[in-house]
Amino acid sequence: MVYKCLDDAVYEAFIKEAVKRSDLIEIYVNWPRQFNGFSNELKKELSDSGFTDEYINITESVWDKRVKGDIQLFFSLTVPFLKRLEPFFIDGQTIEHRSKCYYLRSELDIIPILLEPKRISAWGYPLLPDDLSFITDNKYWFFSESHENSCTLYADDENDYEFWRNMGIAFKSEFDYEYHVVNRCQLGDI
Repeated sequence: MVYKCLDDAVYEAFIKEAVKRSDLIEIYVNWPRQFNGFSNELKKELSDSGFTDEYINITESVWDKRVKGDIQLFFSLTVPFLKRLEPFFIDGQTIEHRSKCYYLRSELDIIPILLEPKRISAWGYPLLPDDLSFITDNKYWFFSESHENSCTLYADDENDYEFWRNMGIAFKSEFDYEYHVVNRCQLGDI
């Protein structure tokens, strides 16, 4: 686990190295959903919990505006970003009713697009795809989880671990062969 998510100069150096080392790049995209108001069951539950009708109606209105704003951001920012990535798409699979995982070829020409966000924490709905992962030999060696504001980097050995530390990546723990190599997540595990 990485102690501090990658930002600024560390992010740029990381992306350049990550693309060179990887066979595949994986991104998750949460496609927006329409907000059709609170269900009658939820309204009753809120009312039974002591919330006034006025509070429930105001809250519902705020959610409606937020969801509509997120949808506008998604279509004005995320969709054009995905269009720029389109030449690298290999495959995509639906994970949930509105989430999709896309696999992309890891080629040097993709670097400028992946550098558009200036830090790993910039990845996330509604501005960008949610998570970014790098895969080599069908094993994840890096993945981010935007909703957790965290990322994990598995080093290949102690020299690799030191390489990443010298780049400026701060790990939460020392290199552990069992954790970093033996128990590394396989493609499809995350």
